[in-house]
Amino acid sequence: NRWTAVLMALLSPGALYLILAGIPRMQREYLYFFSVQGLVYMWITIGASKLIHEMSHAYVAKGLGLRVPKMGVAFLVFCPYLYCDTTDAWQLASRRQRIAISGAGVVAEGVLAILGAYVWYFSRPGIVNSLAFYLMAVSLLSTALINANPLMKRDGYFVLSDLLDIPNLATKSQGHLRWLFQNCVLGMARVEPVAATPREGRIFFTYGVGAFVYRIVIYLGIVGLVYDK
Repeated sequence: NRWTAVLMALLSPGALYLILAGIPRMQREYLYFFSVQGLVYMWITIGASKLIHEMSHAYVAKGLGLRVPKMGVAFLVFCPYLYCDTTDAWQLASRRQRIAISGAGVVAEGVLAILGAYVWYFSRPGIVNSLAFYLMAVSLLSTALINANPLMKRDGYFVLSDLLDIPNLATKSQGHLRWLFQNCVLGMARVEPVAATPREGRIFFTYGVGAFVYRIVIYLGIVGLVYDK
């Protein structure tokens, strides 16, 4: 609601300052993260934050009168992750409401990160301090790198699709790049273009190239990490 948004907006600059000021402290304590106890705390925090993330999607969807048919656990590359089926959101005519559903999980994790930063910075070493640190770190990393990233088919992607009012943005962008290659490089002028307007052409080109470069960077990063280790 509006009051919560105002409160979090007021707290977020302070949380960012505490995180930056606490970097030396993180560097002193990082070896603890690799202990058995640290790993247990981390997995507890990941499970709790992801549960809140998915429940936030469901909460907003139900508040807008939609049915949430199922929630559960799925596996991606042998790794479990929670999911919430909010496909009924496409029944809503309001883009603002669809964006609210798609962005609810990111907003929830942002709130968790802000609150976790304050508890971690001002608490003494112990269980509460460790759980607050993991809550802050997990929420920030998963939000910035995964959930809010529009170049992956996660929450940020669907928010961007609604902001641009272009469904299936990734598929259409790939099709547009394929059309450019066939039309400009191979000279296949009979191929029908994907973009209906110059604006869509610019959007498809920008997003398609960005997603392609992002994948290359991720793959090279994984290869480099494996090679280094």
